[in-house]
Amino acid sequence: MEVKEEKDIEIKPDYLRASNELDISDIEFEEEIVNEKKLEMAQVLGVNEDEIGERDHHKERYKYMYEYGDSMEYGMLGPKNARGIRTCSLHLKGTGCRDYETRNPNKSFIDLLRYLKYDLNANFTRIDTAIDIYNKDILDMEYIESKLKKKQFISSFKKKYYKKHGCPEEGESIEMGSRDSPCHLVFYDKLLEQKAKKHDVDKDYWLRCELRFKHEKADQFVTELIAAYDGKLKGINKIGKDGVEAYIKSVLLGTLDIKEDNNYDMDHQYLVNTDPKWAKFTGNQKWSVDATGRKETSWNKKEDVMSHSLPSYLLTKYMIAGCNPYQFTTYMVDALYKSLSKFEEKKNRKAINIYLRENGLPPLDDVTFQKLKEKIKEDYEERRLPF
Repeated sequence: MEVKEEKDIEIKPDYLRASNELDISDIEFEEEIVNEKKLEMAQVLGVNEDEIGERDHHKERYKYMYEYGDSMEYGMLGPKNARGIRTCSLHLKGTGCRDYETRNPNKSFIDLLRYLKYDLNANFTRIDTAIDIYNKDILDMEYIESKLKKKQFISSFKKKYYKKHGCPEEGESIEMGSRDSPCHLVFYDKLLEQKAKKHDVDKDYWLRCELRFKHEKADQFVTELIAAYDGKLKGINKIGKDGVEAYIKSVLLGTLDIKEDNNYDMDHQYLVNTDPKWAKFTGNQKWSVDATGRKETSWNKKEDVMSHSLPSYLLTKYMIAGCNPYQFTTYMVDALYKSLSKFEEKKNRKAINIYLRENGLPPLDDVTFQKLKEKIKEDYEERRLPF
């Protein structure tokens, strides 16, 4: 995802958190499945097995918490989601994003996003993108604050104001939106921030603009980002890193459109042209991250998740059954019958009823469940007969 326009501007991922389901129905195979997924994630992140560390304490209620190198972490079998399925969470801060790029020189950050979204069917709960400006002539804090003070802008935020934090000695920041909102925009003096932390910096000027998206907007941002990289996003006529750059800049313009000097009030800024300096910086092509697109059904997501973990189990069972279809289905009926007790309570049938409704079938109430249980029991008992 790292893109360079020229030596004065750099665009890079700066934070990532994504959550995926891991449904382990048979506790007997839990450690085996967890270990398999742990090593699979290591391969994706470009980390050797001997670089994986397990924490003694597990934060955020994850049963398994692994550190990949020094700056990437993956928690497994954590809190249940709305469908009652245990979740896993991948977390990369800014240093983790840089570590991934260093370890995978032949990949782009888009490869990681693609794996998470389409292989793990993950939900993105947060993703930040940093736009670093190393030339004051391109953009500076004084210009941004001046325009915001004069209310010469329009934005996608409900509250049309900004907040300023920090001090001149350690760096100031300008913030729109909030840490809890689905979209958050921040400008700050990265050079002073780094110097305040006693870090060595080989730059004379460093202004950072951060676009932060959460939950549905983060998910949609990732979807559109991948499409832009593939050259499949309508309105973005570029591909690869150039497509990513054009998309991110257009999202920035869609989030904050700074206007040229004018005497209009706040309600009529939409009538004013984009300021030439801002237009040049953003590319003057406006895009809005729309989180209202069609969602996949819960059943679609369940099928996607199981398509990764179930085939190896089914193939093994089929071979154990001597490649005999009847014996194979007998094993399946046996496993189904033994698992029915967990669905006796109505609350444990919540996810199943969601899946049934999405497939046009009536929900499984107490009466229907008991009838189904008897039918499965009859089939189970018949298959146990010695003839």
